[in-house]
Amino acid sequence: MRGLISTAVLVTIVGFAAFLVHNNSERVSINLVFTVLAGVPLWGALLGTLMLGALLAGLGCLWPLLRLRLQVRRQSRQITRFEQEIHGLRTLPLEQEAHAADTSAQEG
Repeated sequence: MRGLISTAVLVTIVGFAAFLVHNNSERVSINLVFTVLAGVPLWGALLGTLMLGALLAGLGCLWPLLRLRLQVRRQSRQITRFEQEIHGLRTLPLEQEAHAADTSAQEG
């Protein structure tokens, strides 16, 4: 079932791309401030702007992702330190046991 859905989505995307190419085949000029690209098919310009937008959106999401990964790393180290501290506290004798051991050693 999952493969069927993936295939349907892929066919839809390919169909949309074919429709885009067929209906937007006229040539346009693109002014990129420093240079002018003449004779670019309109579908190519549309596809290029779509890809550029996706790239910029991905780069925009990269900073928060890196910040969260750094935070997870810091918190993992802190958890490890806390676990070591808890383990160290568990191995310490309780005061009552230590006091009882001291008094029995003095009596004996």
